Amino acid sequence: MTPIRIVLFSLISFSLLGQRPSAGANLNNNNVVGWNNPPMSLAKETVSLSDVNGNYFWNQEWLRARVTTKNGEVHNFPKAKLNLYSGEIHYVGENGAEQAMQNDVNTVVFYSSVDNSKIGTFKTVNGLLVHNRDAYLKGRNVYAQILTEGEIEFLKTTVVIMIQREKDPFARNYEWNFEPRESYFIEENGKIQPLGSIKKSHLFALVKKEEGDEEWLKVEKNKLQKETDIVAFLTYRNSLK
Repeated sequence: MTPIRIVLFSLISFSLLGQRPSAGANLNNNNVVGWNNPPMSLAKETVSLSDVNGNYFWNQEWLRARVTTKNGEVHNFPKAKLNLYSGEIHYVGENGAEQAMQNDVNTVVFYSSVDNSKIGTFKTVNGLLVHNRDAYLKGRNVYAQILTEGEIEFLKTTVVIMIQREKDPFARNYEWNFEPRESYFIEENGKIQPLGSIKKSHLFALVKKEEGDEEWLKVEKNKLQKETDIVAFLTYRNSLK
């Protein structure tokens, strides 16, 4: 795959690209995270994405996808991937070449390559809404995975950043890594609120507890301490509606 170009200033900042996969990664040397954070030259260097540890796709496989744009257009791609690093959807066009789309996406649904079942549904939300602590997301749409559908939606955002860390502080060796940042949100009546962390008290601070909830949790031995616990509970709650 052709690498993607990004310019990093200070810690991390994105340079969002257009409608095709981009190439290269130009970096300055001042974005090192380590115990002593040594001063380094600001001379630019080029880093190949093949030399970066980790993964930046939601799913490494090429999957069938249905993409709806903000103006209502629908595109069905036989092969597509979601790039959580650049915020692009990579797809194989009719000419067999890999391309990418980014800014106009509203929703994307991925389907299993085995039985065509739906395995992932995403919608775009504004970056300031979901990650306002990260300046590099200003004006950028972030993909929120819809983990539960219905009156109460459980959303998960994953943003992948590229960061340099000290591999060996004594040898002054450094390595580049792709690192995901995950956050959870509850959307109800069109309002999105951050969950903070997966915890029973945090969930019921956002979702009004109803009669029968505690009994269901007890019967199901669900402590609301894992992502799958929240998914199961909110799927139950939505089924009552």
